[in-house]
Amino acid sequence: MEEKKIICPVCGYDVMKSGRLNPPAFVVEMNSMLNLKRSEVLVTFCAKCGEIVSMKVAEPYKF
Repeated sequence: MEEKKIICPVCGYDVMKSGRLNPPAFVVEMNSMLNLKRSEVLVTFCAKCGEIVSMKVAEPYKF
C-alpha cells in the first residue's frame, strides 16, 4: 500500500513529523468516573509551521 503524501493546509509544506501529546493528555471513555480505559493521543504535524494535520487514538481497542 502506497503512503499518501500529506500537504500542510496552512503553509503548503510537505514534510510531516509525528509525536504524542505528553501525559496526562489521554483520551478517556465518556462518563467514566475512574478513567480506567484510556489511550495516548498521537499527532502528525507540519515540520515547518507546526500545524497539527492528524490526531489519532493510539489504542482504540481499549474502549
